[in-house]
Amino acid sequence: MSSVLEAQKESFRLALEALKETGLLSHVLVIGSWAEYLYQETDPESGFVKHLQTRDLDLFLENLRKPDNPAGIVEAIKQRGFLLDIDRVTEVGKFYKEDLLEIQFLVRALGSAIVTSHMAPALSIRVEGLRDLDVLSFKPMTVEWEDYSIRIPSPEAFVLQKLLIQDYRQSWKREKDIEAVRMVLSRLVKSTPLNMHFNHLSESRKKRIVASAKRSGIILPLSNED
Repeated sequence: MSSVLEAQKESFRLALEALKETGLLSHVLVIGSWAEYLYQETDPESGFVKHLQTRDLDLFLENLRKPDNPAGIVEAIKQRGFLLDIDRVTEVGKFYKEDLLEIQFLVRALGSAIVTSHMAPALSIRVEGLRDLDVLSFKPMTVEWEDYSIRIPSPEAFVLQKLLIQDYRQSWKREKDIEAVRMVLSRLVKSTPLNMHFNHLSESRKKRIVASAKRSGIILPLSNED
């Protein structure tokens, strides 16, 4: 294993340590590429393989208002060697550790589509709001990695959300997403929970998912797909 990957994993562990210390670990979902990494690490018999190709650690704070008091996460992360950077335009705060890890907290977009960032009381920073993140909250999994209990999206929710957001993703991100969908779908997704997740969605969201899958040549094992 490369020294860079080991350093990335150690930076990830430090981020988890800060989240646990401040009581925030149970309030966030680890999403994106690090969720894929955790699928691999916690279910090696599935045959799913994820090669980390990004330093981005995306953390979905499911409820913008909870916890309702500052948790001290800024200082906890800084104490572990991360730097806080505030975007001059959006005022969104992100944490960096050298070229190893970039931590970004995300919330579900609220209100006007013009508003792209929201103040998170528990974090004491502004965070980016994105559409359709709520799909990831449907029956999430808790996995054990080292000494941490980490909440991640179910593989079924992961696949559906990736297909749902295709229309407004940048082209290079769409290609990466579809590659991830194919791998997760082939190795981890089960038909029954996928159908349960799908049926929980609105009709407009179902249509967007099916359309995205068809454009990409992906066959979803849905009992009610046209």
